[in-house]
Amino acid sequence: MVKIYGLLAMLMLIFFYCQPEREKNNNEAKKNLTKNTDIIFQGSGAEPNWEVKINVNGGIHFISDTEIKNAVTLNSKIIPIMDVAANSFQGETDSTNIRVEIFKNKCIDSQSGDTLTYKTKVMVKKSSDEKYYEFEGCGKHYPDYRLNDIWILVGLNGSKIDKALFKKKRPYIEINLEERKVFGFAGCNNFNGSIAFEGLDIIFNKDMAVTMMSCPNLEFESNFIKSLTRSSLTHSIVNNELILERGDVKLEFRKSD
Repeated sequence: MVKIYGLLAMLMLIFFYCQPEREKNNNEAKKNLTKNTDIIFQGSGAEPNWEVKINVNGGIHFISDTEIKNAVTLNSKIIPIMDVAANSFQGETDSTNIRVEIFKNKCIDSQSGDTLTYKTKVMVKKSSDEKYYEFEGCGKHYPDYRLNDIWILVGLNGSKIDKALFKKKRPYIEINLEERKVFGFAGCNNFNGSIAFEGLDIIFNKDMAVTMMSCPNLEFESNFIKSLTRSSLTHSIVNNELILERGDVKLEFRKSD
């Protein structure tokens, strides 16, 4: 019995020790979300005035002139909206539910008069409420700042890259966000082209400029470039590893040292 009480006391000590640390981390994450760094989407509207931001981790920050003045979720699920060119980000906390729907459709911003690329609909409610507050406006995407780097290819469509095949230099891509360009090495030939961003999707120009050296690994690099430019690829970055994928296409990269 003494051992059981001792174990319970230890568990309670761990819980109360970790709880402030979790609260500290959550508060820091919320503070970062209210800044303009790490943002991949921003939308707004008027009558009433409102604004929503989504960051690279899927965190959502919503502010408005209504009863729901400030709502934050630290992460969200990305759910495609069927039959239309649109995605939704859905996040919730113990007190708030937020859904952001982003439609690829031209939209005139009511405040600036600018023509933006996306219509935006936000639905927000307190967990205790039955109905959502709904807001409509315009928005625009921003590229994930973490992509701006050199990425070494480590896996292609389910197969790991054999280092022995590339003794001098491994295949890689280098993404330049400022110029909206991608440069790369496919194992023998170099390539470069333009790049575009739509939320978490990356679109590589199908007409890449590629050098024409004859090499033993041409089949591999042809598969690499075709996979890269086949269609828009959604991206995720975890622990300095970048994954680009869509359907049966999957490219795995490691951040260059």
